[in-house]
Amino acid sequence: MGKSSRFGRGCLVGGCLGVLLLVGVIIAVVVAVGGTGSGPSNPSSASASGPLTGSNNTDHPPAGDVTVAGCDTNAAKFPVAHLEIRNHTSKASTYIVSVEFTDSSGTRLGEGLTSSTAVAPGQLVKTDTAAIVEVSGDIQCRVTRVDRYAA
Repeated sequence: MGKSSRFGRGCLVGGCLGVLLLVGVIIAVVVAVGGTGSGPSNPSSASASGPLTGSNNTDHPPAGDVTVAGCDTNAAKFPVAHLEIRNHTSKASTYIVSVEFTDSSGTRLGEGLTSSTAVAPGQLVKTDTAAIVEVSGDIQCRVTRVDRYAA
């Protein structure tokens, strides 16, 4: 019995490390694409001109594909953004989306990151992202960055 409980903890730790590694890779991709030395294609703040992106596609900007369908807290009192992604391009695409959570006074509480891969043209994907911070009271969710890549 001792071996199976050690194995179970090892899988749990290994799974956590795998998730952390995946999040690290996603963040590295976002930073690499946006960090060209000249800054992102929309260098102004996300609130002034919408979410930031590394895309130069002005016909179908990635931010136009993502909407916040809801913003609340889960059972752990973590803020959760419910997102809808609809691919308006003609090719399957992968999306990486960052969301900022704020309180009613605008104070930043945390940030969430999510990705959706191989979203078909015209397809609607519903996904959630959360910040790992306990909150209370009203919260707002705001998409701060959207990057889209042909899958």
